[in-house]
Amino acid sequence: MLKVSRLMRSRLLRVIDLAQVIHLNDKPTSGFQVNLDDKLIMKRSFVGVFLATMLTMFAAHAEALGIMVPAYFYPSSGDYWDSLDFAASRAPLIAIMNVNSGPGTSRDSAYVQALAKLHLAGGKVTGYVYTSYGTRPLADVEADIDLYLSFYAVDRFLIDEMASDENTNHLDYYAAIYQYIKAKGTNYSVTGNPGSNTQEDYITRPTTDSLALFENDGTNYPSFTPSSWVAKYPAWQFVHVPYDVATATTMSNYVGLAVSRNAGWIYITDAMFPNPYDTLPSYWTNEVNLVQTLNTASLPVNSTFAHIAIDGSFDDWTGVPLAYTSPAGPSNAIQYENVYIANDQTDLYIRFTLYSPRAAFQNSYDNIFIDADDNFSTGYLVGDIGSEMLIQNGAGYQEKSGQFNAGGINNLAWHIAGSANSMDWELSISLGATYAIGGAAVFSNSTIAILLEGDTPSYATGILVPLSGGLVYTFAPAPPGPLSISYSGGKAIISWPGSGTLQSCGLLTHGGTWTNVPGAGSPYSIPSTNTPRFFRLIQP
Repeated sequence: MLKVSRLMRSRLLRVIDLAQVIHLNDKPTSGFQVNLDDKLIMKRSFVGVFLATMLTMFAAHAEALGIMVPAYFYPSSGDYWDSLDFAASRAPLIAIMNVNSGPGTSRDSAYVQALAKLHLAGGKVTGYVYTSYGTRPLADVEADIDLYLSFYAVDRFLIDEMASDENTNHLDYYAAIYQYIKAKGTNYSVTGNPGSNTQEDYITRPTTDSLALFENDGTNYPSFTPSSWVAKYPAWQFVHVPYDVATATTMSNYVGLAVSRNAGWIYITDAMFPNPYDTLPSYWTNEVNLVQTLNTASLPVNSTFAHIAIDGSFDDWTGVPLAYTSPAGPSNAIQYENVYIANDQTDLYIRFTLYSPRAAFQNSYDNIFIDADDNFSTGYLVGDIGSEMLIQNGAGYQEKSGQFNAGGINNLAWHIAGSANSMDWELSISLGATYAIGGAAVFSNSTIAILLEGDTPSYATGILVPLSGGLVYTFAPAPPGPLSISYSGGKAIISWPGSGTLQSCGLLTHGGTWTNVPGAGSPYSIPSTNTPRFFRLIQP
């Protein structure tokens, strides 16, 4: 995938040609760490980076989406490989290692250690091998494969500068490489990189297990159309790599395009020619979070209608089921344990117990994020939900279009109370809350997603509840009734609040049958008679 890939043929340079620029005695001249844990907190008055609205087709994405990173940077402590480790713990990730336009001539202990750490984090490693579009001697290609297997614990191979025509000699050439690798072990996967549309024969022969069908300047990506035969195969067999993609907004839109084009692996970067792979993109955190979000299912919880008094006495929570149990987080952040959720006509209620006592939500470290439309592609992307409202220290903040603080919240009616030992807490939020800007209702959807967060004193994320996705809660309707009866003009008038289906029965003893009263709405009137009739209201 670029040697730095020669997809651009004469325009892009080999890594070996860049060695004098990026290495001194096999050590990088400089480097910096991409910190995936950076927190945007209200105390910093920070407005988050805009993330574009995701395409609605994401919700129907059936396969896990992965990131295949051309990791053409030397491993060193606190360097980009550390960021790959963290990303691999959150999303499927493959790092393409390229020591020197191939495996190099000797084992490098820095790479050995970097690969071991990445494997421990759940990532995979592929070894880069170039083929000069079918003209490089097979013996040289095979020698590179052997050196990788001798030096490093690689999981797969990237065959770069792959021909894309129907030339039988080329098909034979790549089939021979494929067979050579598979003879070393059928577990070794092979990705071919023509960098553009190619012939189906390269898959069916086979000459490769997967293909990189786009590797080019990002300005060309919107007009790229995969060959029609691509749709017949699973997404994991295709890789798309646009580079020189300037903004996180464009990146997120391109991820949507990749999914719609049946790509199962992507890498999008703002780095550019002549070497777009000697660094990670400035929006790396956003890219990893987005992929993780697409792969994460939220956690539905039971809905319960209950009237709760926020008074530090928890008897009125009887019958509300446990929504989630969290593992203990770090001791310097709030340690949520059990979470319960309920609602009535006017309020949302949340109860949580703690592993250790704490004055909860009386600081800027304990946060509630609410995805008010249950759509991660709107609001502010945090912990795999798209939050429309943040509650911090008893105050509400609107979040929209990727903004962390887009305005205030009115009518929040925040109440919180804890047990005497500060181990059990209950709180309420008004369902009548509105956005200060525009006055629209926050809770305009019947289903929401809730995320509890605990920060450390340095505002690093200590715990997310749930650990991935959100607690998806559908508001419970009020139970039907009660029925009331009055008399007027010789008629009995039956009334009830809210919804419900009115049923009647002539006998309450064995043999009586309850049937729906056709067209009955409140108030419902019937002539008074001497014949007994019984009525009840059932939940719709």
